[in-house]
Amino acid sequence: MDISAPFPRKARRTGVGLGAPGGPGIKGFLFRQFVYWPFVNPILWLGNWGRGGIVLLWLAALWWPQPMISLAALLGLCVVISLIARVDVARGRDVGRWYHAPFKSAERLLPLLVGPVIVGIGIYFLDQRATPGGISRAERETMQFLLLISVLSILISGSMPMWGELARALLGEPKNKAPASHGSAQFLTEIGRLVGAEGLLIGRAGTALPYRYAGRILANPDPRHMVTVAANGAGKGVSAIVPNLLAYEGSILAIDPKGELAAITSRRREARGQQVHILDPWGLTGLPSSAFNPLSLLTLDNEDLVEDAALVTDALVVDSGDGDPYWNLEARNMLQGLILHIATSLDFEDDDRTLLTLRRLITLPAEEFSDLLIQMQRNPHADGAIRRIGASIHGMLQKSERQFSSVLASARVSTDFLESPRISRVLDQTDFDLTDLKTQPTTVYLCLPAARLGTHNRWLRLMIGLALEAMERKRRKPEHPVVFLLDEFATLGHMRSIENAVGQIRGFGVKLWVVLQDLNQLKALYRERWETFLGNAGTIQFFGINDQFTAQYVSRVLGEQTIMVTSKTYQTQSRWSVNEAERGRSLMTPDEVRRLPDHQQIILMQGQSGMVADKLRYFADPEFEGLFDENPLL
Repeated sequence: MDISAPFPRKARRTGVGLGAPGGPGIKGFLFRQFVYWPFVNPILWLGNWGRGGIVLLWLAALWWPQPMISLAALLGLCVVISLIARVDVARGRDVGRWYHAPFKSAERLLPLLVGPVIVGIGIYFLDQRATPGGISRAERETMQFLLLISVLSILISGSMPMWGELARALLGEPKNKAPASHGSAQFLTEIGRLVGAEGLLIGRAGTALPYRYAGRILANPDPRHMVTVAANGAGKGVSAIVPNLLAYEGSILAIDPKGELAAITSRRREARGQQVHILDPWGLTGLPSSAFNPLSLLTLDNEDLVEDAALVTDALVVDSGDGDPYWNLEARNMLQGLILHIATSLDFEDDDRTLLTLRRLITLPAEEFSDLLIQMQRNPHADGAIRRIGASIHGMLQKSERQFSSVLASARVSTDFLESPRISRVLDQTDFDLTDLKTQPTTVYLCLPAARLGTHNRWLRLMIGLALEAMERKRRKPEHPVVFLLDEFATLGHMRSIENAVGQIRGFGVKLWVVLQDLNQLKALYRERWETFLGNAGTIQFFGINDQFTAQYVSRVLGEQTIMVTSKTYQTQSRWSVNEAERGRSLMTPDEVRRLPDHQQIILMQGQSGMVADKLRYFADPEFEGLFDENPLL
């Protein structure tokens, strides 16, 4: 697919072009080559000072060959300089016409140059016949000079395609001075700042970018968030996620839906001096698993004890967006009170201060649960919050057992995943501090089977929410932003912590990298604010797009360009009428977005035109050779 924005050409009047005089067909061709161009057109040229001057120079060469040869050499030098200037991208619209359509330019020049050759040959034979003794040496040199000029003219014209293609390859797209009545959108070609930059890798310069950058890996140094939109099976792991896990120097917290990211890249991360922690409840990687107990953060000396407990409950209770939100609000209130009680009551040993204890308490029989609520009303910690929550829930139980049962059922559903013994193994102790992500190079993999993403996503929500909170509390900015790689982002559901973090977490040295299958997923989660979500991203990359909504969004954001539409009409007196008009066209239509070749991607960066670049392939690219381990799923 040609993604180059066509340059407008000057409007041509009737009678200009390859097929103007004589009409189409072989007769028209013979008329133009042997009658019109050699004899008629030179006379018409005399009406123009520049063209008339060329004819006068030709005539002068017949009588004063030696001085004219010197003058011709000077003119030849000027021609060379002119040709060099024509491939300068800063020369504007006329240069763009030669530059973008070299074959068309050569097509227009050839008829003008074939005519002088025929004239030179004709003069040569006429003089030879008119001179009894043949032609003199001076005349022979003149004829040779004329023939040489004609042949060189044809060679220069024939080389126009080469000039144009060479200019396109070496200099990139010309600076467009085209009309912008319908829009001035064009693809980004000035990518020098992306070559060799520090930051997340976004692709490789391919055929859609200037030749001088060909094959160079591109990275965006923009510290703002990043969004990758790629359909299932489009290769987002191969071309985006794994290359960055192999190359990025900063800390990363990554959702690893199949465990393959840790299996492929953890050795490389450790070799770079990173502290690597793999939380792998199902043993997908075959590597030792770490653990993290969220309640280990809830200590009596923690001034944010109540807020941290609320953060945990917000991760556990997922808002579906349907039905009455009252039940979820009350379920959060109940779970928050129980978590605070577990964290502060002397009735629990330190080893029991886990979410597993929360699940045990929430499933107690009715009488025992009522006794628990009475115990909570005697707990003086957390500035009386535990006492108030206990009294509120106990009052609900006394007032309406049916209402209490509905709230309790909602709380139990939110903690069902804690029944899994596999999950309990990564929640019963703490092997690392989440603030390590900021204080030292650290990589944390959260591994979960794809089949468990829907049922155990609360564990992922919990870890991500706590990690974001830890990043905000640790004010120190790291040398490289801490990247939160949120693959299969839609499975997390709506998270208030992420929605709030999008607009402000960058100031704490954190970069969110959200991976989606299509934009419908984001719109379903964040509804009215989904475009605001994208607006906070410094880089958005699209590939493998196969849904209409995403394709239309990409087409709309890329913008409109102004193109010239040419229409040709064959009129009387053997002449063509050629008209051109400005029209608006999407830089890429939704259909073109969906048909983007598999090896290419569309990249949007804030404040820049859209860009088409090639995708990376870690297993085939020489830059990553020897850095990765085998994928256990292959």
